[in-house]
Amino acid sequence: MPKHVRDGAFYEFNRPASHYEVGREISEKVAQLDVRFGRDVYTPRRSDAKSLAKNISPFPPIWHPAHKSLYFSHYYPILAKSGHVFYGGRGQNFDTA
Repeated sequence: MPKHVRDGAFYEFNRPASHYEVGREISEKVAQLDVRFGRDVYTPRRSDAKSLAKNISPFPPIWHPAHKSLYFSHYYPILAKSGHVFYGGRGQNFDTA
C-alpha cells in the first residue's frame, strides 16, 4: 500500500539498491539541509520540488524526468554533491520512446 503524503510537505527519501522509499515527514529547513549535504528528499508537488531546489543554489535547478517507470521525476540544484528533490508519482513524465 502506498504511503499517504500531504501536499506541501517534505519527506526523507531512501534509495536502497532494489527500490525507492518515501520516509518520514521533515521540515522544509531540514529538507534544504539534506539536499545541500547530498541526501535525497521527496515532495508530492512539482512546484515544491522546484522551489526547494531553487532555494539551495543561486543557479536554476536541473530537471530530469523519471528515468524508468518505477522511478520519480526530480530536480537537483547545481551544487557539488547535492542530493535530489523527487516529486509526484512513480513514472510521472517517463517516456518509453
